[in-house]
Amino acid sequence: MINGTVRCIRCCGRKKLFKLNNGYTYINMGAPEVDCPMCLGKGVTKSIEETLKELNEIKKTETKKLNSEKLKRKDSKNAHKITEEEERI
Repeated sequence: MINGTVRCIRCCGRKKLFKLNNGYTYINMGAPEVDCPMCLGKGVTKSIEETLKELNEIKKTETKKLNSEKLKRKDSKNAHKITEEEERI
């Protein structure tokens, strides 16, 4: 594990796979060779811990945006109309 990355689960770090019908294989049976769709040919992916940290940061920013939008609605001149409409819904 280097800098929060782990070896790709699908290609096991090989970077290239062979696409056969709707699946992937390591063995060349005449199928076209493609980059790994999971790691995009890099051989490594983010670890679970890194991914969870990023998701938590995204959720925090989204909640801040939603809260600021709600405050803007309440501060507007038509706040009582907006809240009445939201209550009906």
